[in-house]
Amino acid sequence: ADGQLNFPYGVCISPDGSELVVADTSNDRIQIFGYAHGELRRVIQKTAAPPPTPLSYPGAVFIHPVSQLLYVSDCNNARVCVFSLEGDFHFSFPIPRAPWTMFYEPTADQVYVAAESTVTIVDAQGQLQRIIELPFCQYPRGLTMLPDTMEMVVADYDRNQLLVFSKNG
Repeated sequence: ADGQLNFPYGVCISPDGSELVVADTSNDRIQIFGYAHGELRRVIQKTAAPPPTPLSYPGAVFIHPVSQLLYVSDCNNARVCVFSLEGDFHFSFPIPRAPWTMFYEPTADQVYVAAESTVTIVDAQGQLQRIIELPFCQYPRGLTMLPDTMEMVVADYDRNQLLVFSKNG
């Protein structure tokens, strides 16, 4: 039912702080709630790209700070989908493997997307910049960037470890 969650995975807050965006992973949708009272405001379940394609196991979510577009990792469709906060589909871009987690790096306006044994780096429009192989990390489930050294920190779900890589891999 709308408003109920099943294996929520990713979460972020709207830029104005009024809404909470949740990847309702096992229900194959994004739910957007009012932050102050928790009321359901919108549900995003499919893209508008011809043909409309349902989300399948959405994982990570973030909102681009300039465009205010919502990025959603769509794991089982091996892509990232981009929506307005109202739920209008803008575009999607492929990721070589099931994308679980993402990180936005503002100084280069790039999106880092972690999938099985890789980090794919794209610009904010989804254009491929490079792919970094992570041979010792089969299931990355967390990804961030250290602000002082610009090194990537990857949480490896399968091996119960944190790995630190240079920004170039």
